[in-house]
Formats: sequence, C-alpha cells, structure tokens
Amino acid sequence: MYRFSLAHLALSALGLTMLLRGAIAEPLFPGQIDGFADSRRLARGVVTFKGPVDEASIASAIDRLEVVLSLTEDSSTDQGESASLPISEDGRPIITIAIDSPGGSVSDGLKFINELRSLEERGYVVRTVCLAECASMGAAILAAGTKGYRDAHSNSRIMLHAASAGVEGKLSEMTEGVGEMLDSVVGHLYEFLASRMDLDQRTLVHFMANDDEWLQAEDAVVLGLIERIDGEVVDKEALLTEYQEQRFLRPETVRRQILDLTDKLGSMKRKLVSVKIQQALREQEGKRR
Repeated sequence: MYRFSLAHLALSALGLTMLLRGAIAEPLFPGQIDGFADSRRLARGVVTFKGPVDEASIASAIDRLEVVLSLTEDSSTDQGESASLPISEDGRPIITIAIDSPGGSVSDGLKFINELRSLEERGYVVRTVCLAECASMGAAILAAGTKGYRDAHSNSRIMLHAASAGVEGKLSEMTEGVGEMLDSVVGHLYEFLASRMDLDQRTLVHFMANDDEWLQAEDAVVLGLIERIDGEVVDKEALLTEYQEQRFLRPETVRRQILDLTDKLGSMKRKLVSVKIQQALREQEGKRR
C-alpha cells in the first residue's frame, strides 16, 4: 500500500510539473484518462517518447526517467534488487524507451542521449523500441539503447538523413566540406551514430548525404542500428546473405530504374483517367437515350 501511494504521489507531482510547462497536449497512451495508466507503465520501467524532439518533450522524458529511478529505489530498499523493473540475463535492471518520433532538435536529442548513456554507466540496461516511426533524431535515440536490446516493430519505419548544422538543407547542399561539418555539433551526432552502428563515421555521412534513407526493420539490423525485431534477436548473417545479392548494383543505377518506373507509372495513371472518363461519358450517353 505504501509503495502504491508513493508511486502516485510522484506521478501527481510530475503531472502538475508538465502541465505547468505545457508539455501535455494529449494523452500519452491511447485511452488514457488520468495518470494511473502512465504510472503503471513507469512502474514497469517503460518511458514512452512520442512526438518531435524539442526542449519540452526532452524535459518531459527526463522527468519520467527520474520517476522510474525513484520508484525503483523505493521498491528495492528492502529487497536489495529492483523489484519494479525486468531484469536482464546478466542481472541488470532494464529501462525501456518506447519511441515514435519524426525527429527534431539535434542539441536537445543529444541531451537525452547523454541521460540514457548515464543510465548504462549506473548499471542499467536501456532497451529502446521503435513503435512506428523513428526518423532523424528519433533514430539516434533508438540507436542510443544498450547493444543487444535495441528493437523495432516489424512494420515500423526508421529514417536516417544528413542533419543540418544551423542552416537549412542537407549535407550535400552545403558548401562547406565534410571535414568542417564533422567538427560541428552535428559532427558529434555522426560520431555517436557511427559508434552505435557498423559503419565508420565518413561512410555513414556518405550513406546519408543525398537522400532521406527510409529503412525497414531488417535494413536497420543489417546496418547495426538495432538487433531485434518484435522482441526477437534477428540472425544478421542470414540477412546479409540476402543483401549480398545486390552487391553489384550501384545506387545511381537503381535511381535511374526508379525514375523510369515512375515515368511509366505516371503514363499508366493518365491512361487510367482517360479510360474512366470514356466510361463515364458512355454511361451518361446511355442515360440520355
């Protein structure tokens, strides 16, 4: 009873704080009508991050992390271990960050990533899960999880692209060289991402330079961004065998094929419209007779 009351006291204070900040615009979970649904998830060590990465959303997420830690410490006082959180195979408590984000501020995102890294230093496993979309900075937060515990739903989408460094546009559109870019705050992001993936920093920058790279969960496994899909560890070597079948193709070749197919699709759509117009005219003519 004491633990239950303490949990909701902490959640009440958290809810008031976020309301004053204007951070709560809608329920964090479907069907949530009060703080109790949120408290149950926090008591299990699940922090949901939804929406853009900005100062308010990061402050809200850090507040929730602090509640999880306080609940964990309160529940483990008499037992010598974390009673509220699941435990990894090597005995470490697991905190889950469930993410659905289109991305946003690099500096605010890096602040949250630093919080997650500090959790690992304190002996926690940080499990990250892509719920639906992890784009740009959202993908970086996904990558910040403990290796071996980074997960994505099978129908989710993950997007990597060249971030801007205080100016508009992609890296390929900037006049400064790659070396200068790598010295900026975005360079720190690239350095972090490369350390969490199977690409070195310059290869990663080149990979993201020209396009918004939308990845399926399997693509993210191959690149070393995640290790699990729907909670299950994926056989990366088996996936790599499938990708090797495309090793002789060049991106430029595939882009030309896409453009050709797009042109053909446009022509077929015009033909479809023409056929439907002719059908409508015939039906209208039939009604006049």
